[in-house]
Amino acid sequence: MSFSIQVVGKDKAKLKEAIRAQQVKDEAQPHNGVPTRVADHLCAEVDRVRIYEYAGRQYGLSIDASGSFHEQGSNESITIKAVLLVE
Repeated sequence: MSFSIQVVGKDKAKLKEAIRAQQVKDEAQPHNGVPTRVADHLCAEVDRVRIYEYAGRQYGLSIDASGSFHEQGSNESITIKAVLLVE
């Protein structure tokens, strides 16, 4: 089974809401969605990092996570970085 999630934003509450919306709904059938432990980790990281404005430029967070999991284990890649928001 595999998962992929990509979200970008500057409002921490909305970022966490978007992550939770893609979380696995039924742990007994985890075929669609982000595993709960990954969603928990991403939300904790959103809480931990600072979203800032510098020299009149507004920055946000880009979260890109993907991976697969099966009986033998899991393979995951998670990237969280600051991005310049242009509106």
